[in-house]
Amino acid sequence: MPTRALARARERAGFPLVFVVVSVTLTGLALAQQKGRDQKKPDKAQTQEIRTLLKMVDDASAGQPAPSDFQVTWQGHFLKARDQKTYVPFTVTIEPGKLATSAIAMYVRAVKRGGEAPAGGQAAQKDQKDQKKGPEYPFEDVYFIDLKGEPAEPTRSAASAAGTAAPPSRISRAMSVPPGEYDAWVAIKERAPLNDKDKGATPPKAVVIKQVLTVPDFWSAEFLTSSIIVAERVEALAAAIPEAERVSHPYAFESMELVPALVNKFSKKNNLSLLFFVYNAGLDANKKPDVMVEYSFSRKVDGGEKFFNSTVPQKFNAETLPAQFDVAAGHQIVAGQEIPLASFPEGDYRLEIKATDKIGNKTLTQNVNFTVTP
Repeated sequence: MPTRALARARERAGFPLVFVVVSVTLTGLALAQQKGRDQKKPDKAQTQEIRTLLKMVDDASAGQPAPSDFQVTWQGHFLKARDQKTYVPFTVTIEPGKLATSAIAMYVRAVKRGGEAPAGGQAAQKDQKDQKKGPEYPFEDVYFIDLKGEPAEPTRSAASAAGTAAPPSRISRAMSVPPGEYDAWVAIKERAPLNDKDKGATPPKAVVIKQVLTVPDFWSAEFLTSSIIVAERVEALAAAIPEAERVSHPYAFESMELVPALVNKFSKKNNLSLLFFVYNAGLDANKKPDVMVEYSFSRKVDGGEKFFNSTVPQKFNAETLPAQFDVAAGHQIVAGQEIPLASFPEGDYRLEIKATDKIGNKTLTQNVNFTVTP
């Protein structure tokens, strides 16, 4: 089997365009560019890990049984990227207490649904040069990870909300792909022991999962918003994330980093923090949009809903946007709220987010369900 040297980047996640943030609570935030990381030739042990991961996914995609030694869940978001693509930051969460080591290897592959996906066996039929290159996918990458060093470790409160005694491990990465339907394959395995005396021990645990992705097209003329990113917490950054580390910080912005909530369950002591982008709004004669975003909370009671409260609408127009706001330069409307939950009685809620493009005479609505606990 060819090694398909994945240590070089076949396709790296392109971070979204330049952003001008005009949110009431997140003013001045600018999203940094993701430029990937320097690639080094894999050593012998890493090459073997790569081969194992590739075979695991090749076999699973061909319908063969896949390892499932522990549970992994996927959470992803969709934002506008460069080059007619969509940026997909995602987090995979590993069931706590199941791994014997913090050293793991992870492989991610995106395959277009309904098309002819290249398979590992096809590579053997190519000439030697093509075998070294391997089949091409819309996205694939491999990561060698120490879970102890991963950023955005969930807090104990997040573990409690998820009903676990210990916080699960989670890994955040990103891909950039054209709009469409995809199968995203994720293979994770414990790294094989480096010491010969340990190689006869229990075989490394592994898992393969498939996540179906419906990737929206933010490059159309349709009035749209990105995914609503609900944050477990928002952390201030003293400095921009170094370029070499950005691959493991897909939710890092120039001055802060969002840690997506694993579950939308928050204590009354917490804030409800969310962020999203508004795309393709109409422009006036001065090339400025006129968008209003409204936030309305309903409490779920007795099998129905009852209006609870609302916040002051956010307005994004020539009067409120920075003078330098320029859609042609890649600037985008970024909306968001950070709402203290102390006044919210315990229970389940639905937040309705209504965005109105006054120039284009278009309206769209997004909903966020969440729970408030003591």
